[in-house]
Amino acid sequence: MSRGPENTKENRISCPGADLHGFGYDSSKGNESSQLLEAIFANTHFMVAHMDTNFCFIRVNQAYAKADGKWPEDYKGRNHFDLYPNAENQAIFQKVVDSGQPYYALEKPFEYCQNPERGVSYWDWSLNPVKAADGRVTGLILALVNVTRRKLAQKAALKAEKRFRIMTEAIDDVFWMALPGLKRILYVSPSYEKMWGRSCQSVYESPMSFVESIDFRDRPRVWQRIRHYSGGTWDEEYRVARPDGSICWVRDRGYPVWDENGGLQMIVGVCTDISSLKSVQRALQTSEGRIRLLSSQLMEAQEKERKYVARELHDSLGSGLAGLKIQIENALAAARSSKTAVAPSVLEGLVANAGHLLAECRRIQKGLRPPMLDDLGLLSTIDWYCRQFNSVFPHIRLEKILMIDEQDIEEALKIVIYRVVQEAMNNAARHGNAGSIQLSLIKNGQCMLLTVADNGIGFSAEKQSRAEAGYGLLGMKERVELSGGTFRVESRPGRGVWIKAGWQCADQQE
Repeated sequence: MSRGPENTKENRISCPGADLHGFGYDSSKGNESSQLLEAIFANTHFMVAHMDTNFCFIRVNQAYAKADGKWPEDYKGRNHFDLYPNAENQAIFQKVVDSGQPYYALEKPFEYCQNPERGVSYWDWSLNPVKAADGRVTGLILALVNVTRRKLAQKAALKAEKRFRIMTEAIDDVFWMALPGLKRILYVSPSYEKMWGRSCQSVYESPMSFVESIDFRDRPRVWQRIRHYSGGTWDEEYRVARPDGSICWVRDRGYPVWDENGGLQMIVGVCTDISSLKSVQRALQTSEGRIRLLSSQLMEAQEKERKYVARELHDSLGSGLAGLKIQIENALAAARSSKTAVAPSVLEGLVANAGHLLAECRRIQKGLRPPMLDDLGLLSTIDWYCRQFNSVFPHIRLEKILMIDEQDIEEALKIVIYRVVQEAMNNAARHGNAGSIQLSLIKNGQCMLLTVADNGIGFSAEKQSRAEAGYGLLGMKERVELSGGTFRVESRPGRGVWIKAGWQCADQQE
């Protein structure tokens, strides 16, 4: 059994009868003192026992006897430690008899050896010597208070507080409690330091530092809500300006706690970091803007494509077919008038013109979608396109690296990759004033990486959004991302443009 608190004056309990010197007990005035002691024994709610120096009971009060379900007469002449054996306490009693000095204990645990089912109880008690006129110790006064309920309540409160702290310290949200008007912060969980970038101690010492840390754009609104809050659910979103200059978006929800008179006692709440959510919202808004821009570009591209097809049909096929029709009509008219067969040379001319028209039709078809993409695959189509590109832009040095097998490329990705290559190389030649272009399509593990880099004029980050709209970068980005890939553009003025796209390779069947 552990020893009680140190036997000091500060630890003494105030129990009537605990110290007979305070009540003027003197053996030379036995009759008066006996009456006083009798009054104390009869009326105090403390448990009081009078014992001789051998620790045998002389007298106990009603409260002492009732605690064990006995009558006061049941104790007279019986030894204390026969009823309540405890070697540690017996040594304390003996020391008081030998030294003549009182002993005081607070919340001292005790277990009934003869009745272990009663469990451990806790006691505040004092043991005072009764002295004769010559200073000899002639007896002991034991005063006790059962504080088991108080002790168990304290333990329960500590256990509940520990659970509360474990819960609040384990979550990323900030749990807080404050007096109305932010007059005092009663509690703030450790996550405050991460979310606010300030110590918990700082907000305890200066509750207004909570408001001062709110970004200036949101501070007036939040402070007005704090000042005039009188109940109801508190739900605010605001920005916190951290000392390092970063911004943290916070959702702060508070709830009132009312006292027994219906007054606002305190506010409890929880703050959640919603910075990621705000980033997603901004990205969604940006994406929606890009989708609108892409839709308008798509409509514009469709219109351009229709105009291109219409112009090609009119200028090339239209005029050629009209000429061929006239040639055939002339040949038929000549044959009817002379009533002779059409000369072979005339038919040969018609066949040659029809051949030119067929070649022109194929040229237009290739401009819309190269047939070899379906017939020979992406790698052969890129080789063909590079040859066509060199014929149109012979001054541009083209370096090509294709380190991937055709079967590693999904069918749906072939047209996407081809269009990105086509657009990127055209941009480098027509807008970037490039002198050289490096094109690579390689397989790296389970990834397929496409890079088109040039040494042209490039552009700054500030002008990238304009470049995306004007040079088809947004269209390339959307094509790649809609096909499940990633897209990135890097550029600096005078250092060219790097266009990089990546996809997961198609799974190979065993």
